Amino acid sequence: QGHCCNPLGNSGSSPPQSSIAIATFGSQQISDITGFQSQYPYLAYNVQEVYIDGTPSCCDAEGTMDMEWSTATSNSFGSYQNTAKVYLYDGANFNDSTFTDIYNTMVSQNLARVFSTSWSCTEIYGCSSSEMSSRDAIFSEMAGQGWTLVAASGDRGAYDDCSHLAVSFPASDPNV
Repeated sequence: QGHCCNPLGNSGSSPPQSSIAIATFGSQQISDITGFQSQYPYLAYNVQEVYIDGTPSCCDAEGTMDMEWSTATSNSFGSYQNTAKVYLYDGANFNDSTFTDIYNTMVSQNLARVFSTSWSCTEIYGCSSSEMSSRDAIFSEMAGQGWTLVAASGDRGAYDDCSHLAVSFPASDPNV
């Protein structure tokens, strides 16, 4: 796979077309990432955290896991310079406005073309129509720029918040 994620040999990093942006909250536990690399020493790492709305507290196991497996599945098995850059957009808190800020920062920084998140809210009950509309506009802009958008659909089926017949957003967004 040699130069799978940096085919033009850009100095220092992969281009946006092969970089990944992960939306999460809380900072990542670097010792977990180091342990993962110790277990799989042939993997190269090209990871950067971006703090949104302040400095998040440690440690977000979900984001760490997302980073580890994103790196594992988009790796050149060589130099970090030939491995997909994984940007972790770490929100300082779990406020709805922070997630909107995360998505806005991703699209305005324009560093990646793959969006991933495993965090969500329940349509209408967990996030309002206006929040979903604002985020849909951001996702529309990403899609227009050629991004691939993926999101976890949740573990609870048709009852995303365990009590209402409702699904998980942003997985339900037409652009995702």
